[in-house]
Amino acid sequence: TGILAALAAITALLAAPPAAAQSSGLTLEAYAGGADFGRFLEDRSGMVLAPREREVSFERALALGGSLGINLWENTGIRAQGTYVGTELVFRDDTPDGGNTLDVDDVSEVTITTLGVEVIKYLLDPGRDWSPYGVAGITAVRWNAVGERVADIGFSTNDEDSLWRMGGVAGLGLELRPSRALAVRLEASTYALGSPFDGTEAWSTNGTTVDEPSAGRMTRATVGLAWTFGMDGRSRARTRRGSK
Repeated sequence: TGILAALAAITALLAAPPAAAQSSGLTLEAYAGGADFGRFLEDRSGMVLAPREREVSFERALALGGSLGINLWENTGIRAQGTYVGTELVFRDDTPDGGNTLDVDDVSEVTITTLGVEVIKYLLDPGRDWSPYGVAGITAVRWNAVGERVADIGFSTNDEDSLWRMGGVAGLGLELRPSRALAVRLEASTYALGSPFDGTEAWSTNGTTVDEPSAGRMTRATVGLAWTFGMDGRSRARTRRGSK
């Protein structure tokens, strides 16, 4: 599951924790970018003698969010993170013949909000001009179906417009630091989000279920601005001299 994968990634990041605690202050980040989605449900629809399969997913959309973190050990820290995505539920014909008979756009407007705790591990000293890093964590996700829906389009929330699920996240990033406190973060993270179509209280379609995964993929690529309060300027100066 997504949570188990996230726990494995967190364990890998913390495989060799340093002995001494070292705080470099709080880091506040705001970011924006795009979100892409995988399959959350596969069902079969159409005529009995010639059924077709369709994939239930979400449109690519704008992702906005932020985080608050602190480096508790050398090159390693934790952060609380939140992301908001406003997207549309879509049907995509997945029949092997390549047709698009079952394609339907704008089935329902859906908002996705993730709230999580992540470990961030820098591969180099974060005080350098640049440093790659990895992140892994556990996240809660709120699915919310909003707006008008056509009654016979084949989708129902079953009176559960808003659902909470759990999941995990892992990603890679590059931090560029033009000044002592300001940093630019380029980050790509993949979430395994608990599916709103899985479980007893869940959304559904009017098709016959072929595959109902417990989690679906959301990939987020963002550019962020981060400001660190309390960064040790003398340590950064030593890092600059050491890298020359």
